Amino acid sequence: SLGWEFAASFKRPCFEVHWGMYQEPSEVWGKDRLSMETGTYYEQARYVDALQLPNCVIILDEPNRCHPEVLNTNFALWDWRRAAWVPDLRKMIRVAPGVVFFACLNEGAEYVGTNPMDKAIRERFGRTIRLSWPPMKVEARILVKRTGVDKEIALKLAKFARDIRRNPKVDCSPSIRQLLVAAQDVVEGLPLPEAVMYAIINELDESVDRTALLQHLQIIGSIDEAFVEGREEDIDDDDS
Repeated sequence: SLGWEFAASFKRPCFEVHWGMYQEPSEVWGKDRLSMETGTYYEQARYVDALQLPNCVIILDEPNRCHPEVLNTNFALWDWRRAAWVPDLRKMIRVAPGVVFFACLNEGAEYVGTNPMDKAIRERFGRTIRLSWPPMKVEARILVKRTGVDKEIALKLAKFARDIRRNPKVDCSPSIRQLLVAAQDVVEGLPLPEAVMYAIINELDESVDRTALLQHLQIIGSIDEAFVEGREEDIDDDDS
């Protein structure tokens, strides 16, 4: 959501490209359509419109989930040239002034279906921001804002996630997406322990130490010091 926050902060138009939807390079620019009235026609992709919209923020979501050849078509658009001849459109596409690109991806062995990122593509995105987990109180505020869950429940969920992530005996890092599901279930009336079981614990494979997870679940809202080594202090955020 960093790209969306950037666009909202500076009041700029925003467009998101989901690269996992593309299988062929030509699909990036448009697609043949069929009309009962006029027959076959070519529809230009909205991505092309966004490229030519001044000051647009373009979010490239999960570019490592499409075939590498699909990304190759954008090399000239993403470097200093900011222009490329597109045969399917029979015209030169020029990136409008002020357009910025955010490429967002998850990497690692646990993300099945992804491809290694080409070095040439990485170098076209010269600044890298590695996002870590937000401080506990910030994570709790996200849960409250997104789901409307009670603040106390949100803090318990955030503490549970923080303790699990710090536990070297548990190979598990609950994501904010999972916490949001648990928080939404609580809002719908599910007891907190059951919400955590369904949203986080039950989806883990058998290699994960479920006993330690259940211990953390039993003491939600507190820190299990026996499993914490060299932990950093949370940022004491204001409630405002």
